[in-house]
Formats: sequence, C-alpha cells, structure tokens
Amino acid sequence: MKKTVVATLLLAALQISGCKSDKGDGFVGHWAGEGAAAKSSLDISKEDGVFHIDHHYYNQFMTRDEVNRLEATPVSDTVLQISTALGNVNVRMEDNAVWFENRKYLKSK
Repeated sequence: MKKTVVATLLLAALQISGCKSDKGDGFVGHWAGEGAAAKSSLDISKEDGVFHIDHHYYNQFMTRDEVNRLEATPVSDTVLQISTALGNVNVRMEDNAVWFENRKYLKSK
C-alpha cells in the first residue's frame, strides 16, 4: 500500500512538472537583423509547444525576397533547436538578442 501511494504521488508530480511548457517563450515575436543580417528578419511564434520560425531574407542569387519556414523545439529558456537533414541548428538568445546562423537579431518593439 505504501509503495502504491509513493508511486501515485511521484507520477502526479511528474505530470504536473511536465505540463509547464513555457520554456523558450521569450523567443516569440519579430526580430530584425543587425549588421550582416540587416536585410533579414525572424518571425517566431509558438503553437502546441512547437516554435515556428519564418526566416525572411534577401536571396542575392535569385534577386528576390524569400522565406524559409522552420520548426524548432525548446532546449532551454535561451536555446531553440531546429532539426535538419544535415544535423541540428540552434537559435540562441543572449543579452536581449537572438543569434541564428552566426547573425544577430534584435526584437522589434
């Protein structure tokens, strides 16, 4: 009986702690590129625990604006991870800026 109570309490604690899905919520919003990324931006939204990243950029070879639509999962409050065929790509937040592909983006107000 005592083992059943302990197991039930442990299961309830795990379920409650697993329900908190606000990890990475600081990424949500519009981010404008800085420096080398000045002609690009990131629009990040969240739905059902999955982050949707629309990377808007100017393709100089095709001479047009393009959008790369990506999905990411939160690793922590400051890191989102995008899985690709060639491996994982991280989006990192540091000092109120987002770093993606070694380029800096600042949140628009």
